[in-house]
Amino acid sequence: MWVRCTPYGKNKIVLFDYDPSRSGEVVKRLFAEYSGFLQVDGYSAYNALQKNEKVIEIGCNMHGRRYFEKAKTIGAKAGQTLAEVGLQFYKVLFDIEEEIREKTSDERHRIRQERAVPIWENLRRGLMKITVKFRPKAKLDRHSIIFSHNINV
Repeated sequence: MWVRCTPYGKNKIVLFDYDPSRSGEVVKRLFAEYSGFLQVDGYSAYNALQKNEKVIEIGCNMHGRRYFEKAKTIGAKAGQTLAEVGLQFYKVLFDIEEEIREKTSDERHRIRQERAVPIWENLRRGLMKITVKFRPKAKLDRHSIIFSHNINV
């Protein structure tokens, strides 16, 4: 089942499309007439849209957050682990998103620039400082989002 929806607004639209395939060909068909931003998870079928210049693919931070949640529950002892710091980082960002949910897209953009971008910049600076090497099968590895313990939110 493929589910498409508008994210906000009074007249939210949700579309359900059934296809026995989960291939990129289905993605191409479903979004053939679409232009604009498309928020998707990391599913590889969406890579079929990479050559479509009308569609700008954006990610979903819930999927990045899941690496931290998994590392927290399966990983190290409780305390100030990297996973717990990561979850605190996401909580602040998600709280901002909840606060601005009903605002116009222009207002959401402005507030994200003012409040969320500095948090993401802190993440980037933290990434540059990390020198820890993770085991190849670690819950938080070099392919996950990793940052410093010094998150000044």
